[in-house]
Parts: sequence; structure tokens; C-alpha cells
Amino acid sequence: MHKHENFKLQLTATIPQKLAFLMQHPIQPINSEYDKLYYLMIMNEKIPRKWITIELMCNKAKAVYCSICLAFAVCENTFTTGSTNFRHMHSVIKIHETKVHISAVEAYLRSSKNKSFDNSISIKILNEKNRQIYSNVHIIKQIFEIIKFLGKQNLPYRGSNVTETLSHFVNENLNHGNFLEMIRIISKNDQILRDHLEKAILKSKRRKKKLKLSEKSKGRGSLITLLSKTTVNKVIDVVLDQIRNLIKKEIGNKRFSLQMDSTQDISVYDQATICLRYIYNGKITERLFALTKVTNSSGKGFFDILSECFLKHGIQMRNIIGELFNGAANMRGELVGLLALIRQQQGFEPNPNPEK
Repeated sequence: MHKHENFKLQLTATIPQKLAFLMQHPIQPINSEYDKLYYLMIMNEKIPRKWITIELMCNKAKAVYCSICLAFAVCENTFTTGSTNFRHMHSVIKIHETKVHISAVEAYLRSSKNKSFDNSISIKILNEKNRQIYSNVHIIKQIFEIIKFLGKQNLPYRGSNVTETLSHFVNENLNHGNFLEMIRIISKNDQILRDHLEKAILKSKRRKKKLKLSEKSKGRGSLITLLSKTTVNKVIDVVLDQIRNLIKKEIGNKRFSLQMDSTQDISVYDQATICLRYIYNGKITERLFALTKVTNSSGKGFFDILSECFLKHGIQMRNIIGELFNGAANMRGELVGLLALIRQQQGFEPNPNPEK
């Protein structure tokens, strides 16, 4: 897209040239359909977005730019090339203010002697962003602690599909599951978590109301509460990776024994457990390493599960020196059982006449 001279700046521009460039902005036509974009509400205070500058053509908006990013951003972004997403401009601007824009503003502040910040975003916006970052980190830490506690105590996380939604959370007579109930208890003595919970409940109710009015919309859309099953599962995956890394570090390249079995869970899915037994610091150590869904219960199917798991985590099949399986043919079969396939992988020849 061809840009007007007011929206161009050489990459080799000096600091004085960049500051002179900013003196030409913002370009914000008044009494236009974009008037609401020019301000940000923070704690009921109207803060001008003086970084927004609009390129006009025939008295109509051609593109929206960020004057601060044009001068001080280290890389291109939507508002240095000119955003033309007018239909979703409000959400695009909010996303921009939380990412590379902050770095550009900080670079401007370091370079400018204009401490009043008249030609840029108000310092209050930066303070608000920093406060939001601190709050989000605090909330994530609390969520981590709750998930670790529930895992350590071997307690279920979730309630039913109906009661675990935040839109029903105000009803204390319902059982919302251990995770959300612990969030409720901790929030009573944690102002940051309580404020976040109240906002999340309000957003969830609005989202549910919007879903009723729209037949096409499904799921949470762009709603992020950090309290959903999605967040819990992501945290559990992170904890799982940390535990597996610890086990791999303990095993190293040492020999170990393998225990593998399968059973059905409450949803009638067959799942296989992979347990490793080894010596660490002079003590016998036994760890559950993986729990995997079984789609093929033959010896070859179990061998493929084991091989994929070991390959993914860098564990050598040749280091297996003992196996503990049940007596089923798919596990101990002399030719195509799991034990036989492991032995073949290790270089042992199968016995075609096991009775001899």
C-alpha cells in the first residue's frame, strides 16, 4: 500500500528526526465515526490515545497508523504498515496496546525530553499495563499452587459440565468441582484473585447471553478467564513435562526395568501405564512415566505405543534389563507378544519352538 509522506520515515532516521516526525501527528479527524477510538477508559478516566493517526483519502479513512511505532518500533506491525481492519478496529487496537507498542513507547520516553508525554500515550496506560501483568502473574501462580495441591492429594479437578461454568458460580449451593471451589475459598482472602473472579463471572454471563442470541456462535470465543478446563489442562501438561524431565535426568543412560499394563477407565477407554524402575542415589526408584490411550491391544500395538513414547523422550530400548507384564498372550507371546518384540529390538532372536 502506497503511504503518504506524513506516514513514512527512513530506517536510518536519527532521534531528532524521529521526534520531528512525531510533531506532525496525531492526525485525528473530528466528528467522524472513529471518535471513540481516540480515547481509552481506565478506572472511569478518559485517556487520549494520541498515538492513533489516520491517513485520509477524499475525506475518508484509508488506514490507521501508530505514530510512536512508525518512529520507534524495532520491527513492523499492523500499525506501521497501516491497519485497514475497520470492522474490528477496536479489538485490533486493544491487542496492539498490549504488545510491541509498549516497547516503542518506552523507547520514545527514553529519547524524548517531553516529560509531559503530550504526543504519546499517557503514562497512566503504561502503569495500567504493568498492573495487569503483575495481576496476571499473581493469578497464574495461585492457579499453579491449586493444581499442584489437587494432584498431590489425588483429587479430581472438575465438577459436572453444568456446574463448572462461571456463569453458575454465584450459586454456592452447587458443587462446582474442587478446582473452582478452591478458587472461591482463596479469593476470599486474596483481593487480586477476587477482582479477577468477579470480572470473569461477569464476562461469562455476557458470553452466555450472547450465545443465546446467536445460533452460529459456539464455545468461549475470545473469552479468557484463566479458570477454564483449558487452562487447567495446559498447567497439568507443563507439570507433566517437568516430572518427565526429572525422571529422564535420574535415569540418564543407566539400565532400568519396565512395567506395562492396561485397564479401562470410567469412560470405557483402554489406557496403558508405562512405569520405569531404576536405581537412583543407591535407592530403588519406581516412577509412573506415561498413561496412554490404547487403540490396538495386540502385542504390536503395545510395542508401537512403547516405542513412540521412548523415541519422543530419548529413552533407549536397549537399556531395558527386566520386564513385568501379565500373562496374556499379547504381552508374553513368544513370537508376536510385547516381550518378544522388545527382545527382537534388543537383538535377541525369537524362539520359533518355545516348547522345546
